[in-house]
Amino acid sequence: MAYKIVSIVFHGKHFYATGEYLSDGKVLIYKNSQFAKTIHDSLISGGRTERLYLENSGLLKNGILSQDYTFSSSSSAASAIAGHNRNGLLEFKTIEGLTLGEYLNGLTKEDKDKEEVPSEADKDDEIIETYYGEITDVPPEEKTRDGVKFYPRNEKAKKIAMMQSGDVCALPTCKHPLFKRRSGRTYLEAHHLIPISVCKEFSSNIDIPENIVCLCPSCHREIHHGEEAERMISELYDERKEALEKKNIKLNGGLKQLLNYYGIKK
Repeated sequence: MAYKIVSIVFHGKHFYATGEYLSDGKVLIYKNSQFAKTIHDSLISGGRTERLYLENSGLLKNGILSQDYTFSSSSSAASAIAGHNRNGLLEFKTIEGLTLGEYLNGLTKEDKDKEEVPSEADKDDEIIETYYGEITDVPPEEKTRDGVKFYPRNEKAKKIAMMQSGDVCALPTCKHPLFKRRSGRTYLEAHHLIPISVCKEFSSNIDIPENIVCLCPSCHREIHHGEEAERMISELYDERKEALEKKNIKLNGGLKQLLNYYGIKK
């Protein structure tokens, strides 16, 4: 059973929360903590999932937590409380004024042997936070290697898309058997719905999570080469169109334009 490591507090202009950092890397936030009343559109991953759960279950009303709640990581907790992506190891403070990260780094070896910090969820949230600090609307720059032209991919954008996938193929009609990586995560492959090769046709960057769908290997091959490609592309476009347009990525020719990128003439 997880046990308390240290009491922590996180406060800002629109929120004030107290709780405990636990031995399994999770964070217990106490009843009556005040959360920010709104959440930013960029809030994703664990912070958004747990925040929406609290709101939909009635545990969070008017920004007030009605009972103690354990978050999956310090960053998920901090992000849910603040309403936008935050690094819990930097934002939570101990009673002595140390950041949670500073406190954990100062543990004795015996204490550290009991810990699993930072947790995988914290590592994921750190990727999200640094990605949104670095991302721009500028399309990728064309590069040449061994005489071959290509566009470098943003690995953090791919990682975020994988984290958002829920470990399932993006196509709801997929019936192919899935398998696990050695890490325990489902094996999926990242695919740019609007091909990265046409990125120069857009004024906004298309190498972003909203344009990256995670497919099982069979669906990935089929969308490139199979007879069901048109149906698959249509399903994915219907699902992603709104999110893409919010990022100022618009296909003036709609689905017909997208199918044309795949060599499917309509």
